[in-house]
Amino acid sequence: MTKKVWLWLTCLVLLLSFLGCDLPTSPDVAGVPVINYFRATPSQISVGESSILSWDVHVAGLTAHHTLTVVIYFEIGIPEGITVERVGTMEVSPKGTTTYTLTASVGSNSVSKPVTVFVGL
Repeated sequence: MTKKVWLWLTCLVLLLSFLGCDLPTSPDVAGVPVINYFRATPSQISVGESSILSWDVHVAGLTAHHTLTVVIYFEIGIPEGITVERVGTMEVSPKGTTTYTLTASVGSNSVSKPVTVFVGL
């Protein structure tokens, strides 16, 4: 570029800065959460026994400007949810067959995955 073009670009940047305008930048966007796995071990138990729910959630591009929310929902008359870390385990002892749903959200991007613990006699 010539000196004249550089001078005009510099003046434009200074003018925009003086006016309080921000130059466009690439958006700081986190991707859609990915549930690497959500499982119950064992997936079939007898009444009084326990199963371990385990999960791992990943989000590409997650920064301090984004909030990842991970919730496990379960039905006991009405839906309830427990906020959990993005990687973890939880022991459950349902009295009857129960479906748990892991939901991971960043802004308007969310993904869910169910897992069922079957309870026999």
